[in-house]
Amino acid sequence: MLLYASLKTELKFLLKQGVFSVYIFLTVGYLIMLSLMPPSTIKIFMPIVIFSDPSIIGLFFVGAMMMFEKNQGIFSYLAITPLGLKTYIWSKLLSFLILSELAGFAICLLSDYEAINYIVLFFSIMLVSFLFTLIGFLITITCTTMNQYFMRMIPVMIIFMLPCFGLLNTDLIILNIFPSLIGLKMMLHAFNDSLSIYFLFYSKYLLIFIIVLYWLVIKKMRRMTDFK
Repeated sequence: MLLYASLKTELKFLLKQGVFSVYIFLTVGYLIMLSLMPPSTIKIFMPIVIFSDPSIIGLFFVGAMMMFEKNQGIFSYLAITPLGLKTYIWSKLLSFLILSELAGFAICLLSDYEAINYIVLFFSIMLVSFLFTLIGFLITITCTTMNQYFMRMIPVMIIFMLPCFGLLNTDLIILNIFPSLIGLKMMLHAFNDSLSIYFLFYSKYLLIFIIVLYWLVIKKMRRMTDFK
């Protein structure tokens, strides 16, 4: 019940802060951009567009929301409520997951492309969203100002996004160690209308990263805040 109440509060907060409106605006913009592309390129560009929602945009918003809470002293208040640290983290993970899933599915359903495996798409968005939201947590925990967050976020984003260009050069196998590239490859599988052994391997690989990041976030937040 605490998680449900916390998630409900998170979604209301995102709605009040205009995050839903930003996502709607971006979704419409993506659809217009995709409608201008030749059908042969949509299969490549649509997964990249959907990947950018839970990764680049999600990383930006989770940091912004957490910095707002830190600056308002909400962390200290939450620490003395029945809301536990894990509940707080999961409410953030699920709220941004809902935003990402809604945006991703809206783009697919409102486009003309039909060969989409929606089960693969759902799990791809979920794992990528969890991955980058937790990265946002790790960056934000030790930041004291929004400028400091951006200064740390930009190089992290570059480090994680540059390997995605590995899709253009399959000889650079070493880039496959980056979870961002694995997440993008998972998105591409959703547009093959099939489920392959590679998708299952990618899922396990990302899940390991997510579990490690989740453990690091809990450990670091307990050390840096009053959360228990």
